[in-house]
Amino acid sequence: TADSYAHLAELSSRLRDSLNAVIAEHGFQWRVVTEGAKGCVTFRRERVQEFRDFLEVDARLGQLHWLVQHNGGVFLPPWGKVEQWLLSVQHSPADVDRFARNFARFAQAVSP
Repeated sequence: TADSYAHLAELSSRLRDSLNAVIAEHGFQWRVVTEGAKGCVTFRRERVQEFRDFLEVDARLGQLHWLVQHNGGVFLPPWGKVEQWLLSVQHSPADVDRFARNFARFAQAVSP
């Protein structure tokens, strides 16, 4: 329904903005990529535009991010190099905020 799509758009924007704020706070050059209800953070300065770019994404950061999220009660698909989240109409702003808090803990842990 239109209300469901509006709910997903709000959650996606909320999550994207929260993650971008954490990234900026720590001075990382990572990129938040969203398309509708799906999204990820690419742990790479430049945008991924082709497969060779994807190969340069640091998988270690994706794996650590997955572990921090998992330990924080957010269950993501395994191997979090790019497959990080898919929102549903059953998610709430509190769910998105939990993901963002976990991401902030992750960013703090890898900050120089």
